Amino acid sequence: MKTRLIATQAQIERFWAARNLRERLMLGAGAVVLICAAYILAVSSLQQRIASLQRKLPELLLSSYEIAGGGQATPRTARSGDLRSELFKILADRGLQAELRALSTDKVEMRLPEQDAKTLISSLNAIRLAAGARVQSLQIRSTESAGGAGATAVLERNQ
Repeated sequence: MKTRLIATQAQIERFWAARNLRERLMLGAGAVVLICAAYILAVSSLQQRIASLQRKLPELLLSSYEIAGGGQATPRTARSGDLRSELFKILADRGLQAELRALSTDKVEMRLPEQDAKTLISSLNAIRLAAGARVQSLQIRSTESAGGAGATAVLERNQ
């Protein structure tokens, strides 16, 4: 293997020595242009892939939560309409109860009834992810029962 590399190196050196200065400059410039073009194509391709993955991340995260919870991941459709209507649908699909008050078309106050604290947090997170909203504020109320809590959350969605 080493002798093969030495033979190839000697052949390249003979090729290079046989070229005059002008040919060497042209070959060097061509090599630089080729390397730059390959680098630019690779970097722009990677940047486009990163941007597409960043756009898909919220939906992939929601799907992973659904699969981890034992559910089946369902494809999401484009969000339309007001947030309150969508939250009503999500709550009905999951069999949950909550009091909703629309603050605007993209902002809703949601009061979740008293339940186990762990269930409350996981329900709120699932609702938030399904609606594509973020929690602007959250108030958690502890109850007399052991480990029970109620919550009031303001959810908002930027369109």
